[in-house]
Amino acid sequence: MCLAIAHPCGVTVPADHFREAFSSNSDGAGFAYWDGSSVVIKKGFFKVKKLIKAYMKEAAGKPCLVHFRWATHGNINVNNCHPFRLSSGAAAIHNGVLDYTSTVEKSDTSHFCDEILSPLLAVLPADSPAVRHLVEETIGSGNKIAVLSNGGEIVIYNEKRGHWLNEAWYSNDSYKPRASVYEQYYASMMANDGGGCAVDSRLPVSYRPVTTTIKDAATVKGVSVRASDKYWSKTALTCQWCSCVVDKSSGQQVIGDDGWLCEFCASDPSTVEYVNECIDNEGGAL
Repeated sequence: MCLAIAHPCGVTVPADHFREAFSSNSDGAGFAYWDGSSVVIKKGFFKVKKLIKAYMKEAAGKPCLVHFRWATHGNINVNNCHPFRLSSGAAAIHNGVLDYTSTVEKSDTSHFCDEILSPLLAVLPADSPAVRHLVEETIGSGNKIAVLSNGGEIVIYNEKRGHWLNEAWYSNDSYKPRASVYEQYYASMMANDGGGCAVDSRLPVSYRPVTTTIKDAATVKGVSVRASDKYWSKTALTCQWCSCVVDKSSGQQVIGDDGWLCEFCASDPSTVEYVNECIDNEGGAL
């Protein structure tokens, strides 16, 4: 589902956030920063060590956008990595899935930036109420876009759908170790009603049985991991949002009769809302 990060001058994203984010969104990363005279874009990182080294050397402490891609539209290559350059000289990153044109060569975000966002911000400031309203209404509540303008100003559309931590904005929780996310989730379940479920059980998502692999079963008990991980093979279900492994024996939340979201995705209110909106639009029953 990607991860977008934005932070002002004087803030540095910890290296462990990069590692965790990249492990869940490994289809290419990049960042943009204000160097005092222009917005500089560096992208096409497919190794987290190189990403961290470049960020720490060039962008740490400066107004900056960082993006970790989970490819949904378009090839996995440098061109489809975020940030994208806008005609005003600004840069933009996106988290979500846009209901907009996409091709194998060019992702939905790339098309949107070139054809909608870039022309709009060429004539109006990114932080104007009119632009904010137009962009947020167009992309919908399940999407988040951050723009770094010339001068180092950062504007976030659907900002409330993410959260702030230590003066940095994160579009979701995929920078956190998954085990800690689940520990918080189970604690919430137990505190809720002595073991009852605290996650919206109405989520109407169908399941897809797959044969996949899980890395080192001893260390991921009760934890969903990406289907690309190796070593331990078994038949499992996959989360319909992030495609990680969902194993019924680990106590994941059932959705309807058969469908599943992993606890990680079900714990994100914006993901829950977006999935429900998609089903509503398609005429599905909750």
